[in-house]
Amino acid sequence: MIKSFKHKAIKVNGNYRLTFTFENGDVYILNYEDYH
Repeated sequence: MIKSFKHKAIKVNGNYRLTFTFENGDVYILNYEDYH
């Protein structure tokens, strides 16, 4: 898992990763991307 100040990301498959954030105990999906 990649950590930053507010956002987190997890590798899904190949070059794809899912970027998300936690707010008030809930998870919000920000992006599903091919990051290369």
